[in-house]
Amino acid sequence: VKAPQGDWRWVRNRAKAVEREPSGQASRIVGTVADVHALQQAKGELQKLNQELELRVQSRTVKLTEAFNQLKQTQAQLVESEKLAGLGGLVVGVAHELNTPIGVAVGSASTLQENVNNINKLIEQEEVDEVDLLDRLETVNETALLTLSNLRRASHLVKRFKRTAIDQTSDQIRHFE
Repeated sequence: VKAPQGDWRWVRNRAKAVEREPSGQASRIVGTVADVHALQQAKGELQKLNQELELRVQSRTVKLTEAFNQLKQTQAQLVESEKLAGLGGLVVGVAHELNTPIGVAVGSASTLQENVNNINKLIEQEEVDEVDLLDRLETVNETALLTLSNLRRASHLVKRFKRTAIDQTSDQIRHFE
């Protein structure tokens, strides 16, 4: 309805015909009129707030989704970094394990070569006696055995590393030292 001040207001009108003409037309009506303008304004403001809240929720959802995706990407990078760090540690461990027997084998092969050269010099100079030759040959034999033992150890380590690499592609569980 239009209010006396000229502005429009919301009202609730309820009425009931209490008397009727013989023709059926209402002759007396009883009812109430309630001013519900404030209620309707509050309802409108509530709808406006709900729309604003929905927009805020959508905006925050987008931001949270972006943050979550960034977190997942960072996590993937961290996992990759940890894998590379683990691989670096593995390479250092493998190098250390192989370096020991190979280093001993190289050292003993050098000693073996030196002993053979010394024996050859003694033979060329005809200064070798049987006891000295037997001692030097025993040293050569021990050095050769040490070299072979360490080369076999290095070979065994390489085979174990290969088997471990092959096992990574299999679902079968295998125990190893």
